[in-house]
Amino acid sequence: MGSEFLCKNRKCIPVQLRCDGFDHCGDGSDEPDSCEIQWETDRIDRRWYSHTPNYYFPKMDRYPDLRTATIIFVASSVGLIMLISALIILLYRTGNRARQQRELQSQLQTISELLVNIIQADS
Repeated sequence: MGSEFLCKNRKCIPVQLRCDGFDHCGDGSDEPDSCEIQWETDRIDRRWYSHTPNYYFPKMDRYPDLRTATIIFVASSVGLIMLISALIILLYRTGNRARQQRELQSQLQTISELLVNIIQADS
């Protein structure tokens, strides 16, 4: 067994604080009924231990990081969508520019084509 006691509310306390008459866990799990039997065999006066302290024991959330995980997920999703959109726009513009270059190239005549046309016209 380790040096800490795991309470029913998932809080850990030192093992020495178990069965000392004080509810350190906040849920009574460190002071079970078997502790009273143990106290009866001891000769120590433990009446002052029985007073319930006015301490605040915060309740643990089931998923304390759910809000943070949700924010990270949404931000990552938006970033991924923006990246994919930027790549699609880039590919579209590149394809459009290549198509314009092909059309321009098909309309241009080379010098050799011009010379061939001139020679054929002269003959």
